[in-house]
Amino acid sequence: MQEEYSPFKAAHHTDRIKQLKKGELPGPVQMQIDLTNVCNHDCLYCTHRNPNKRSGTDFDEKSMITTDRIISLISEAKEVGVKAILLLGGGEPLIHPKIEEIVKHIEDLGLEFALVSNGSLFNEEKAALFKNASWIRISIDAATDKTYKLVQGSKHGIPKDKITLIRQVCKDTVLGISFLTKPENFHEAYDAAIMAKELGADNIRFSIVQTMDGKDIMLPFYEEYFKLLKQAKSLEDKNFKIFGLTERKIALENNKDYEKCLFQHFVAVVGANGNVYSCCWTKNLTPHILGSINEQNFKDIWFGEKRKKYLRSQNLKHCPPCWFDKNNELLNYLVKDKPRHVNFV
Repeated sequence: MQEEYSPFKAAHHTDRIKQLKKGELPGPVQMQIDLTNVCNHDCLYCTHRNPNKRSGTDFDEKSMITTDRIISLISEAKEVGVKAILLLGGGEPLIHPKIEEIVKHIEDLGLEFALVSNGSLFNEEKAALFKNASWIRISIDAATDKTYKLVQGSKHGIPKDKITLIRQVCKDTVLGISFLTKPENFHEAYDAAIMAKELGADNIRFSIVQTMDGKDIMLPFYEEYFKLLKQAKSLEDKNFKIFGLTERKIALENNKDYEKCLFQHFVAVVGANGNVYSCCWTKNLTPHILGSINEQNFKDIWFGEKRKKYLRSQNLKHCPPCWFDKNNELLNYLVKDKPRHVNFV
């Protein structure tokens, strides 16, 4: 069972589904927080920093949420029913100077937490800080130091020693490797899977780079790329999984065969500038700002009139491609009024 990236996880939150079915607004299950936009890497296809590939109109690479506001935000999240906090960034979250205080507060509130990082800043102290994390995903995107330096915009090679350290310290944490596929690195997909397994990772997730002009720049390379992914799949066993094969390509096609985006009710997204966005795909896009935690309590934003108006006027045809279509197909079915033949299971 590929549970980590299952599109069916929302089905476990029946209280939220019942609220949606009644036309009510549920509180989010997960909150994603960009602690900072400051980054020590300069990735080749970064949609924030590369002026030719920039997706956001609301991004300042120096933005960082103050510690006091993050602490109060996490408490506000708990009050509206959030169960898990994902720390990530428009930058590298471990750069935040008070990361220890933030994680301690999350743990004190009894919330689950996870981290997306480039891994380069890990040391024994930071690894110990995340020993109770549900999962950690490290962005690598390569199998050789040469390609890593190119696609990650780093002066250093793959931080294999950091990954090994995380595995040793965070024994009960699911450790994943992320591989964002592009023309410059697709040829290392199979070797990256081998490397991930040898380093003790629990899984590796392959995804495909998107460009804001809608061009599928991987199109000339798919035949060779999917052969490599098929090879990588052969590495799977009970302790190591491969995620994101063909479904990550399907996501680029933007097939939305459902009425409403209900998945956005389950995940709250907060940028490093303090703005709350409709989802992770619309982060840093000005038209999708629902409010600012620098001006309002999170509860007032989530249940406020601006968000309600946004939801009423939302047109899925204007949404970017995303890989939550299966999640939405399930949720739209579950809230459907009197679906046919439900007892003929």
